[in-house]
Amino acid sequence: MRFIDNWCYALTDELPSGGTELPIPGEAITRLALAEGDEYALCIVSALDPLSGPALEVVRLVGLDSGYELLRGEQGTAAQVWPSGSVVHCGVTAALLAGLQAQAAQVPTLVDHVNDLLERVSALEAGGLPDGALVDGEGLALVDGAENYLVTGA
Repeated sequence: MRFIDNWCYALTDELPSGGTELPIPGEAITRLALAEGDEYALCIVSALDPLSGPALEVVRLVGLDSGYELLRGEQGTAAQVWPSGSVVHCGVTAALLAGLQAQAAQVPTLVDHVNDLLERVSALEAGGLPDGALVDGEGLALVDGAENYLVTGA
């Protein structure tokens, strides 16, 4: 999924419920710099006034070798007729945020990594030298050139 700031355009013509091309200025599509496989989730609304009603359709714009594919009625919305002047914009959708939240819940955080590292260091320090480690007259561990402990019987 790709994202772009400040991408908002009015439809220049009606978009029928089965329409496969967005009637928006050519520079709008150019700004997306769609390559094959790139995807944008776009919202189509009757107006940017939140009091104008709940009319909304989420669509996906998928880049092809030449052009794009418009997938209608995404994320539980229905494909519908949009009159000229309706607004299409690249915004954040609830489904997108839910997907990110689900992914984030499965990824260890930096705090998890730091805590894991601290536990490992504590375990190493608590354990001291490995069994059979050779020490010098001052009790310091003997190591080889690669900093590996020298142990008896090896």
